[in-house]
Formats: sequence, C-alpha cells, structure tokens
Amino acid sequence: MKKAISIYVDEGWKRLRTLLSPTFTSGKLKEVMMERMFPIIGQYGDMLVKNLRREEEKGKAVTVKDVLGAYSMDVITGTSFGVNVDSLNNPQDPFLMMNTQNSNGKESQKVFSDLEMAAQFAGYDATSTTISFIMYELATHPNVQKKRQDEIDRVLPNKAPVTYDALMDMEYLDMVVNETLRLFSKENKGIIDPYVYMPFGNGPRNCLGMRFTLISMKLAVISVLQNFTLHPCEETQIPPKLTRKPILQPEKPIILKVVSRDNPITGS
Repeated sequence: MKKAISIYVDEGWKRLRTLLSPTFTSGKLKEVMMERMFPIIGQYGDMLVKNLRREEEKGKAVTVKDVLGAYSMDVITGTSFGVNVDSLNNPQDPFLMMNTQNSNGKESQKVFSDLEMAAQFAGYDATSTTISFIMYELATHPNVQKKRQDEIDRVLPNKAPVTYDALMDMEYLDMVVNETLRLFSKENKGIIDPYVYMPFGNGPRNCLGMRFTLISMKLAVISVLQNFTLHPCEETQIPPKLTRKPILQPEKPIILKVVSRDNPITGS
C-alpha cells in the first residue's frame, strides 16, 4: 500500500490527487451517478433487502456488519471494476480470492494496484462500519427512525426507486448520517486539533471519495428503512463499547432485529 493516495506525500501525492480529483467533483459524480451508478447501487440495495428478509423469515437477529459489509463490497466492486460479486452468498468468488492474494502476496504477485486496494478498503470497511453505527442509532432511537421512514415515504411513495434529486432532497437523512459521524468520531476527543474530528478530513488531503461514500451509505439506509423497522434485541450491546482496529469499530458486533414494514410490529 506504499503507493496509495492516503500514504503518498509531496510530488507523488500531488500528481495522483490532480489526476483523480476531476472524477469526484459534485458535477461529475451527479452525471455518472444518474447515467450508470444508480442502477448498479440499486441492484445491491435490492440484494441487501433480500438478505435481510431471509434472516427475518428465519426469525433470526441480524449481525448488521455481515450484510452491510457485503453491500459495501459489492458496491465498490460493481461501480469501480464492473464485477457482479454477491459477496455474502458467494464468498469464494474469484474476484474476492484475487483480493486476498493481493493482501498476502509479494509486490510482483499483486493483482490490484495500491490505489485500487486503498479504494476497496475505504469503500468496504469504513463504509460498512459507519452504516452499522447508523442502523444502531436508528434502532435505539425509534422516534428518529420513524421520522426517517416518514421522509422516505413522502419523497419516494410506494417504494419508488431513488433518484439523485430525490436523494438530495432528503434533509433529515443528511442530518442522521452527519450526527452519526459526529457521535462516532475517529479521533481521541481528549486531544482535538482543528478538523481532526471531521470524518472525511478537510483541506487539500480530504477524502476524495467523500461524496460517493455518503451517497452509498444513504442509499443503503433508504433501502433498509423502505422495507424494515429496526429494533434492539437481547444481543444488542447498549451502549456499544468501541475499539480501533484500525478504524473505530464496536468491540462486539452490532446485532439488531429487523421487522418487515409489510407486517404488523409486535414489539422488540
């Protein structure tokens, strides 16, 4: 990972940043999202719902990082590499095996570049962990969850597909995501320097994929709350104990009960 943009310095970093930045501007991202990426991410949102519904029908509580990790991995492989993986149900997919080889192999044996590996890490681990925290906060604050569902139902009646403009209109969703990122700050709160508490950083080295990541997370939240209501259960650790390995994560997996909105809710 020596040549990843997050590690590169000086002229090497400047060259990479200049090369990649135009791809992630708000205008370019809107164009690409509307033309190509929304259908791809929507496909994996449907798969996320299918996986959650399968667990609900079994009467099982859900380890949310498992299903959200699969969603995040599928989104990054589908949008960045054009590969349809379905990583939760096909963990032995050749593409995932190449990823493992890349992590364990020598420089000459690498399948992916350091830049591609950095994109996969950021798109998978950080994204799925953040969505897991969002789901936890919604489950433990039912009034917020209900308000979030009401906004979805108003902007997207009858489970209408998400559009870019509709997503941008969801102000309360934006508040929920930003508040979760604020609550679970990545840095030591006892030693706060300017900007370090900002989840995507600030200035010339801020996260290139910030806009894409936020869209991916918000689409996951919409897919879940269009179809389910989240509840804490006996296995839910409240409040969660946190650890850093290497990013801020719950010490124990976040486990929640999901109840279909098509069925009457009988309690948690």
